[in-house]
Amino acid sequence: MRVFSALMRRSCAFFLMLALCLCLQTAGHAHGQTLEFRCDDSLPPYEFLAYGRAQGFTVDLVQAIARDSGLHVQIIPGPWHVIKAELDAGNTDALTGMYYTRERARQVLFSEPYTVVSHSIFVRKGSRAMTAEDLKGAVVAVQRNDIMHEYAQKHLTGSTLLPCTTRLEALQAVSDGRAEAALLGRLMALQLMYEHNITNVTVSGEALLTTPLCFGFAPDRKDIMVIFNEGLAHLRMTGEFDVIYEKWFGRLERRAAEEVVRRYAAWVLTPLFFIMAAGLCWLVILKKRLARRTLQLQIQVEKLQETEKALAESERQYRSIFETIRDGFYRADMQGRIVLCNPAAADMLGYSMEELAGKNIAQDLYRHPYERRKLLSHLEREEAAANVQVEMLHKNGSIVLIETNSRLVRDETTGEPVAVEGVIRDVTARNRLEALIARTEKMISLGGLASGMAHEINNPLGAILQGVQNISRRLDSRLAANIQAAADSGISTEGLEDYIRRRNIRKLLHSVRSAGEQAAGIVRSMLSFSQTGTPVLMPSDINALTERVITLVRSECRLSEQLCFSDIALHVELASGLPPVPCSPAEIEQVLLHLLRNAAQALAHGKTTAPRITIRTALDARHIRIEVEDNGPGVDEDTARRIFDPFFTTREVGQGTGLGLSVAYFIVTQNHNGSIYHEPAESGGVRFVIRLPLFPGAPSGQDARPSSAL
Repeated sequence: MRVFSALMRRSCAFFLMLALCLCLQTAGHAHGQTLEFRCDDSLPPYEFLAYGRAQGFTVDLVQAIARDSGLHVQIIPGPWHVIKAELDAGNTDALTGMYYTRERARQVLFSEPYTVVSHSIFVRKGSRAMTAEDLKGAVVAVQRNDIMHEYAQKHLTGSTLLPCTTRLEALQAVSDGRAEAALLGRLMALQLMYEHNITNVTVSGEALLTTPLCFGFAPDRKDIMVIFNEGLAHLRMTGEFDVIYEKWFGRLERRAAEEVVRRYAAWVLTPLFFIMAAGLCWLVILKKRLARRTLQLQIQVEKLQETEKALAESERQYRSIFETIRDGFYRADMQGRIVLCNPAAADMLGYSMEELAGKNIAQDLYRHPYERRKLLSHLEREEAAANVQVEMLHKNGSIVLIETNSRLVRDETTGEPVAVEGVIRDVTARNRLEALIARTEKMISLGGLASGMAHEINNPLGAILQGVQNISRRLDSRLAANIQAAADSGISTEGLEDYIRRRNIRKLLHSVRSAGEQAAGIVRSMLSFSQTGTPVLMPSDINALTERVITLVRSECRLSEQLCFSDIALHVELASGLPPVPCSPAEIEQVLLHLLRNAAQALAHGKTTAPRITIRTALDARHIRIEVEDNGPGVDEDTARRIFDPFFTTREVGQGTGLGLSVAYFIVTQNHNGSIYHEPAESGGVRFVIRLPLFPGAPSGQDARPSSAL
């Protein structure tokens, strides 16, 4: 039964092929003319010119298909760029071999592919170029109008292309240094290198491009394309395709394999012979040395045992000191991860040693991550830092003030920094006590001074202001009492007005009144600074509060003699979905007003050409973050150290009291248990950051996206 089935299948296949051959022969004779095929004269082993006629794998395929189909073909070799131009111009019927691309398929009819060709980079030995990216800016040789010429024009825009007539010319350009690389078909280039003994060129990297190789036909020869597709399938079915392939490629593949075997045999057997000879000699010498070395090792083992005992004792003493000292010790890698700590360091921050190990200092422990960056910058310059105080977060969320003495640890071989280690001490209570004493003394002094001023200065100021007001009224020529007094004195009101105008009396009175009001304002600022009452904190919407402040400052026309708020571009970036924060709205609005006015004053003083202030809000871990940033001239180092000090100001005398930022600092830190600091802005100005703690249990997260940008 199986034999019968096989016989039936073979019979059907035979009659099917017979019918196909008859159809192909009929179509070929119906064509009634000789087909002209052009082939590349320098593409071995696919197609090339030898002994005055075309030869190669594709030539044999065309001739075999033409024979089976009854077609008459003439194969004419020539340079690739010439034969491709003739096909594009319609001066020939077909090409024996052409790489398929979508762009070419718009102008040429392609048969089914009969093979696939890999294209690679060929460079001089010792070159490190392995990818197309490595060839940027290099001189690259290609065969003119070849598929890799088109690839290079599209992908190597930064390279200089050297078009060559043949692939051999491109390889020779690389060999003699006229080009740094060539882009060619892998197998064809290797064949040319072997035949022409080009030994200083090698293939580099993976294949850049893998393309099908097909017969290419003129657009009006679709009938011939169909015949060749069927003929190609027929050759594969009969096995003649494999015979032709073996004829042209089997020898190359076997030769390559034999070459590899010979090369590896030479590499392996020659050293192996010398190794065996040397091994025999070495065994004799080794046997003599072994006895002597054994005795030496026994002596060394005894010494090592003694050393291990001493090291164990030293380790025990070190461990005892490390675990019992009251100061903390830590070591962190350059990314900030803690790799070593003692119990005292863990206790300071409320963790166990296991919990603290692996935490990132900047992200998990530093209250202000930028302080870690400042410390690293100092260590990279000075190698060590002493008595540096930073704020860290306790496990329970409280703030711990840490004083650290740190040093940079470098790799002994490369000298590169690998870690930071140091001793830390909790100085929260000490600094809090010192700050409390200093603030108490300052508040007592300022409170007494402010109280004395209120009593001693406000009364004279009131008298001055009231006197100015009375003088202004008694110089008013519209009041009946003034008219009567002038008449009784024998002068006219018109003469009095002329005298007042000529002597600028009203301007002088206005100056006296302005000076008195300014002095009264200074006294009010000092009284506000000395107040120590506890504010009432209530849940507040920071975005709404910020928008109220922005509306208020927009309504202020002139902030200084040089700048109006209408001249400043206000960028507002408010994060959506912020939870309510416990605060005193009036005090936080006062802080934001101080910061916005200071930013405007800095922009006016620095004469910034395109003044801009950016206000942002965001959710920052367990805090609400508010930023006020300007693109002004920034602050110098001396100003940065004293910026929150009472009575410190960079304005001219009479232009400010220097209490605005001091008041803002104590409102945020003392009344709201938050923090306020400044840092350089990317725009070149300064950025003030306010962080207000959330209610316990409120949702936390990283910086949120802005909901608006005005």
